Amino acid sequence: MEVLPRLELPDAGTEAGILARMLVVENANPDSDKFSSLDEALKCMQWMVHVMRNRLRLGATHFAARGATSLTDLIKAPNQVEGFESYPIIADRPALLLNKTMNIANDGTHAKNAAFRTYVENAIAVASGKHFGNDPSAGEMYAWRTLPSKPPGPNFEPFQQLGGQQFYTLTKSFLAQLNAKK
Repeated sequence: MEVLPRLELPDAGTEAGILARMLVVENANPDSDKFSSLDEALKCMQWMVHVMRNRLRLGATHFAARGATSLTDLIKAPNQVEGFESYPIIADRPALLLNKTMNIANDGTHAKNAAFRTYVENAIAVASGKHFGNDPSAGEMYAWRTLPSKPPGPNFEPFQQLGGQQFYTLTKSFLAQLNAKK
């Protein structure tokens, strides 16, 4: 029998810490009916980080996150990531999910321990920039919503569904308006 070290998320006060926590709670974990595979969950995590980076690059103010200059600022901005507005305090529902996920990932007797452990390790790797992955939208994915959901606003159009999430780009007309203002 192999005894693995306790799996810990990066320090809560770091960008990797908030990203890892966000990725764990925003994605379909191995207990979710939306979970397909660890590979799909990893790809979905990577896409979420690309969305956040794309938002910062375009300008967080376009996404109701005025003043956000970092991924941490963007995640904590109102109406960006549910439950993270008061981070490092996480709202009850996502905090319970985070705790449950970490408990299973660290419980070698749980039937899904290996899957949860890999799931959390993937979130840590993506959040730490060690497994960044490719942006399939060439820098034009700007939102995601858990299925089934409506688009985040009239300037968004569906890009692709992955891991129980709908990812969105911005409409060509909205991007043209932004470019005209430059």
